[in-house]
Amino acid sequence: SPIPFNQYQLLGHSGGIDGFVSMSAYLPEKGLAITALSNGVNYSFNDVLIAMLSAYFDMPVRLPEFATAIDTKDMDLQRFIGNYVSSQLPLEIKVFVQDKQLFAQASGQGAFPLTAVNEWEFVFEQAGIRMSFDATNEPQFSGFVLKQGGGVFQYQRKPAE
Repeated sequence: SPIPFNQYQLLGHSGGIDGFVSMSAYLPEKGLAITALSNGVNYSFNDVLIAMLSAYFDMPVRLPEFATAIDTKDMDLQRFIGNYVSSQLPLEIKVFVQDKQLFAQASGQGAFPLTAVNEWEFVFEQAGIRMSFDATNEPQFSGFVLKQGGGVFQYQRKPAE
């Protein structure tokens, strides 16, 4: 399937199983074939391919900013629990606690663990997700800002039914 990169359309495919991921692409007009494999990645694999292509085309390469996790054992994770909606995206996001760990799950998708980087910000590095909760209405947050893939989306807590 076509993979866009700036003015180019590469042909390629990606896959993964049991913690292994791969991506391969070919750019016929440049005779460029590129393949990336990993058996343990904690970063958006698409961003890895973008960095590789950027380096090849002598374009600026954005280095990842890995967040430093903080311990949540003394945090009240219950205050984040809720269902959140956005007027910008059709996905409702459920935030919940399981086994003393905060998770998020968008409608129709699998749940993912959230790593705390401070008292009100959480990340899921593999998908490039950052959720910054609104700390003005503590103890219960009224919403959060979701940042992913260059997009910024405002989410509000859905009233309890």
